Amino acid sequence: MEAELNYLAPKGERPRSYTYDPPPSVPRTTAINVSFRVPIRDGRPIAGQLSLDRHGFALVGHRSAVQNFYDDDEVQKVYYPEGRAHS
Repeated sequence: MEAELNYLAPKGERPRSYTYDPPPSVPRTTAINVSFRVPIRDGRPIAGQLSLDRHGFALVGHRSAVQNFYDDDEVQKVYYPEGRAHS
């Protein structure tokens, strides 16, 4: 499948973003986003070769206690907290 992903455009300086109101005449962010349509594939076969520093993400294993992913109530009560615990 393909998806459109956003990346930071190279600018020659590190991007900066204020989480509060910036000083007068200073932009809230210097980052410029660019979108690219890229192929998305199953990374599990190469999970051990991926690096956060080199690839920008890493795949980690996780076993969920959810028994039925079609049960919205169970997913919200069990899976959501599992995700928060690992972020």
